[in-house]
Amino acid sequence: MAPCLGFSLTFPCLDLPECGKCVKKGLTPSATERASLDKVPQCAGCGIVYAYLSTVLCGACIKYSEAEPLAFDGLSQVTKFLADRANTFQAEATQYRLNQHSPNKALQAAALVKQKISALKKQCGTENITVFVSIWSYPEHKKGAGSKAQLPVINGQYATTASVDYVFEELLKKAAAIYQKSPVYKHMVTVFDRESVIFTVQNGTSTHQIEEEFILRPVGEFFGHIKTRKMLSDKDAKAHTLTLCLYVYEKTELSSEDDTSIPLPLPKSIRRGSTTPKKASKRSSHAAFGENISPVSASMAPPLKKKVTISRTRSAARIPYRSSYRREIGPSLTYDAYDFTQTLCNVDPISGVVSLVQSNSIKSILVGQGWQSHIKEGKPAGAYISKGFSKYAFKGLLDSKYYALFQCQPMRTLPTNNRSDLLDELKLLGMAQFFLGSFYARAKAAGLGNMPVIRWNFTGAFVGHAKNITPPPDDKEDTRSLIFEDFLVTPLLQIDKDTEERKFSGNDDFRSNTDTLGRFIDAYVHHVVCDSFEDILFADIQGIISKDGSLCLFDPQADTHHGNSGHWDLGKPQIKLYLEKHNCNHICRTLELNLPIQNRDSDDAFPQRVSVALGSTKRHPLRVGFD
Repeated sequence: MAPCLGFSLTFPCLDLPECGKCVKKGLTPSATERASLDKVPQCAGCGIVYAYLSTVLCGACIKYSEAEPLAFDGLSQVTKFLADRANTFQAEATQYRLNQHSPNKALQAAALVKQKISALKKQCGTENITVFVSIWSYPEHKKGAGSKAQLPVINGQYATTASVDYVFEELLKKAAAIYQKSPVYKHMVTVFDRESVIFTVQNGTSTHQIEEEFILRPVGEFFGHIKTRKMLSDKDAKAHTLTLCLYVYEKTELSSEDDTSIPLPLPKSIRRGSTTPKKASKRSSHAAFGENISPVSASMAPPLKKKVTISRTRSAARIPYRSSYRREIGPSLTYDAYDFTQTLCNVDPISGVVSLVQSNSIKSILVGQGWQSHIKEGKPAGAYISKGFSKYAFKGLLDSKYYALFQCQPMRTLPTNNRSDLLDELKLLGMAQFFLGSFYARAKAAGLGNMPVIRWNFTGAFVGHAKNITPPPDDKEDTRSLIFEDFLVTPLLQIDKDTEERKFSGNDDFRSNTDTLGRFIDAYVHHVVCDSFEDILFADIQGIISKDGSLCLFDPQADTHHGNSGHWDLGKPQIKLYLEKHNCNHICRTLELNLPIQNRDSDDAFPQRVSVALGSTKRHPLRVGFD
């Protein structure tokens, strides 16, 4: 039981800081639309608004109240409070408000059209937000208030699904371009780097810091967050715009301490051996550097009080160069070289039939040594990446690129089972990517635009078979870089400060995600169930979000009709349970996933495809361990 921060009411099943009505109001730019939300029924248990709710509780809360009646003891008090509150406001309303004339029908129709257009834009994910940025500059190494740059306000229109980090990067590029064209700041060196600038939200004369947790979130979600917390101006809240301040630090190029400055050259009239040089003319004192001047010793040169600075060739506003070199921490990696052959996975883009292709060409791969010594530490070190329920992950080099290699733990499997498990997982990756393609095709057919960029870590994946592996030792610990002859290879996904690793669902967790990207993943999972005619349910969805908002998924797991994809596979009952508990979001409804699943076009084609992809009858787990 948690109170809503925006409505000050307690909802027994609320698991978010704000109820559904407050969230919708925060994302709604129009005052008319916000007023209409007050009339939409709201569940008193979970706080979610439903257009056609006729009872106090929604269906899910009714079931929960039957299982946990103690959690709803205070519900009657909430209901009474709402009724008393309504009676109080009705009693205090003026006769003018109660008996006012009906509004103009034309205005009503226009407002309704505007409301429908806004709702359709939100449904299709095509809603944009306009961002305005003013630049404030601060002199380097000087105290005092900054000044607003004499430059036009930068603006840009971005999709609400774009990440805040991506929007900031694009605005920085525009700011740098404007600085380059401005003659006022041509004598300044300003570094437009994310680590050297500060973005704040402007509300009149006050500014608000931007929380780090929203940097990788969609800008639409960030807008709703700051709007509900009154951090936006009334103008921005009504117009659905965002006004920011960009604080940059600049330094003057004409600095006497600059290492590119040179002493003023001596005039021609000064001769070698002369102790009292003639007075230099104004013209000769500014002789150009590089002119043929007689050399003079330092002791004979007149005292110079000024320096002239050579103009820098770099632009005043720039994106700085960054070295890609990184100092090694600890001992450098050493590798073992193995000759191997590849087994690739081919997925028919039309039918989705999965087939394995064996290549006879021999290649060479480098596998990191000593990774097994870091397993007990449980942290990435050296060539060791991670350990899952049944697998080890470690680094390898192929064609000068890093890859992640996977092998089953020797105490859990045999060499023959290791190969079949890895091949099954490779085929499952291919099947997941195929259904992602059909998900985009369904979205295009439904007119759903502005889709997020999502992919599976499938491109470049294969299963290798080593030719020259050494046999295991008999009397000591096995420290070989390859335990078995067969190994799964996928591109290595880098995780740093600019990325976010996120888990969208578990093996038996059917709760819905509340953000835009999470809703697309929920719709993708629902699409797979419908598109496979209830034969496949992908579970334990996880991936890495890049700073541009794109998502790379890895480690697929599935519940299947035959129940043979791994130890977690609960089979057909789990798929049925998912369909009972899944709550469709607006993306599901746009794609018509909420409609009954149609019959198969062919009773023979698709079952054959599934059996090819997931035909193993062994129960060895396929988990790729990144936890």
